[in-house]
Amino acid sequence: MLALLVFVILPYTPIYLFWVYEKTWGISKRRFLGMQVCDAVAVEYDHPASTEAGFPCALTLSVNNPTDTDINNVWLRWVFHGSFKCAGSQLPLGTIAGGSSGYVSMPFIPLHTGKSSMGTADLYFEIRGQKYTKTNLPIGLCNVICSCLYVNTSIADTLQFGEEAPLGIYIMNRLSFSLDDIQVKCSFRDDIDPDVTSFSIGNMQAGSGQALAINITPKTIGEISVGHLSVEYRMNGNVCNAGPLGFDVRRIFAPELNVRMNTPETLYKGIPASLGFIVENRSDEPLINITLSSCFSSQIECDVPTVLIERLLPSASRYVSIAIRPMTRGKADLGNLNVSFEVNGILCRKEPLVLGAHKIN
Repeated sequence: MLALLVFVILPYTPIYLFWVYEKTWGISKRRFLGMQVCDAVAVEYDHPASTEAGFPCALTLSVNNPTDTDINNVWLRWVFHGSFKCAGSQLPLGTIAGGSSGYVSMPFIPLHTGKSSMGTADLYFEIRGQKYTKTNLPIGLCNVICSCLYVNTSIADTLQFGEEAPLGIYIMNRLSFSLDDIQVKCSFRDDIDPDVTSFSIGNMQAGSGQALAINITPKTIGEISVGHLSVEYRMNGNVCNAGPLGFDVRRIFAPELNVRMNTPETLYKGIPASLGFIVENRSDEPLINITLSSCFSSQIECDVPTVLIERLLPSASRYVSIAIRPMTRGKADLGNLNVSFEVNGILCRKEPLVLGAHKIN
């Protein structure tokens, strides 16, 4: 019986030991080797630093295998956003032998101007039947320009609050062929009111130009960025977009309204007094609904804190007063005075006037 067992089992012993090895150390060794190869395999990219919107160019991706192990069934996928158009963004490279590289070229068309990310690459390959992936590999930045369109804008260096001002746009097709479906879209700040924000030019022949005009009304004061425009056009069946192109920074001035305070020399606790204000219109336009609204501290009592001047002609002045009653002795903060007026029906708020501190006996 023992001889029979030896005769049956002994020939299969090497097979069993090999099976045990494969199930333990063999799989772990191959997995470790595969991870080493996966870490070593690298993807490099090459594309123009600057490209022209609407014109074809190419992205070259290379897979470098510096190890001595072959990688099989290699695929590359380009993951990009809507700024680019690519008909075939996933391509096979087959087998890349150890110590060599594989290349693919992906033609694409940039559709939007500006400096933007080219997206990422995903790499798929196999090593001895085991599948590996490397995803979200950055491809870098690309600067897309639009030299085929000449765009120029003109606007006054300074603008007046509430006063309508012209903004000019000139567009010219520099190409030797026509551009179709040209659309101009403008975007302004909430406190800039335009009479129109978009234009449809349609077809523009080679070398031709088009002048556009917008009237804008500022509703704020200070140095601001007025807004921007973008130009959408169709070229070779592709919809391209040039922009945003800024209208630059402009300073907006308000009509000069000067307010001076006339304070009594002495204030007494519990005794009514008047704060006087001289309001001067130093602008060239009549101002209406001039409002002085005081924000007194808790030390000052005021029944009617607001004064209204319905109309004030250029170079004219008015004297108004606000009745107060001090409630404490010592040094009291009188607070602020808010000043506003209307220009062509648009409310303009000036910086608050600080009334300062005053001694109360």
